[in-house]
Amino acid sequence: VGESPKLWKLEGAKTCPKDHEGTGWVWVEEEGEVIDDLSFSSPTWQPDNVTTACVSGYVGHVIDGALSNKFLASLDETRLGLPLDFEKKKTAAARRFLHDSEGWVCRELERALAEGLASYSKVAPRVLPWMRFLEYHEVEGALPPHTDALVKCKDTGQYSTHTLIVFASDCPHGGETVMLPTVASGVTANSKACLCQRGTGSECFAVRPVCGRIFCFPHQCLHEGRPTAVVPKILLRAELVWDNQMCSGFNR
Repeated sequence: VGESPKLWKLEGAKTCPKDHEGTGWVWVEEEGEVIDDLSFSSPTWQPDNVTTACVSGYVGHVIDGALSNKFLASLDETRLGLPLDFEKKKTAAARRFLHDSEGWVCRELERALAEGLASYSKVAPRVLPWMRFLEYHEVEGALPPHTDALVKCKDTGQYSTHTLIVFASDCPHGGETVMLPTVASGVTANSKACLCQRGTGSECFAVRPVCGRIFCFPHQCLHEGRPTAVVPKILLRAELVWDNQMCSGFNR
């Protein structure tokens, strides 16, 4: 990976963890020089490029300007080297599965999260290396309200706590990922609105796809993907291990 990426895919029992055999995951390794993740740092980073919102006690964070064009270009080169998986017919998005075996994607995302969330938490989130690209190629592609499942880290045994989205394309209209208030969905858990300064009350928190934008929120937060109007909509989806799931101002 770099200015002239060379990727090869190693598949099968000898190269893929047993619990991922036959799941569509592809083991991707790098050929050539090792990537220096410091070279990816964005010179335009500004601390005020962070937006935080609280929906029914669940806190979501949006970080803009933390990923450089060089990193995003390398990420897109990697994406295009992975096969498309259309097996899940019930979903509107095609998938490309990635295992960041060398850790260069995780390192850069963890750096961006640590810098962006430094004033919010002393504990930096950890990015799990199993990821997937989601691609919406048709308009009206949407995802109904749902919560995300926890993923167990094979290295530490810890379960993931947060969903991480890195948008890899611009969608000026439609395609927003939206944190939903549980009171509006009829779900009894966390049905009271948080009264903190960032609380949205009974309102949702919609995040528009902007290339390079980072969005993270707790798995247990109800959310949806609104219908696409501009395609393709492309994003990298991963999991975080982090301590901060609920707002401290939420009255349980």
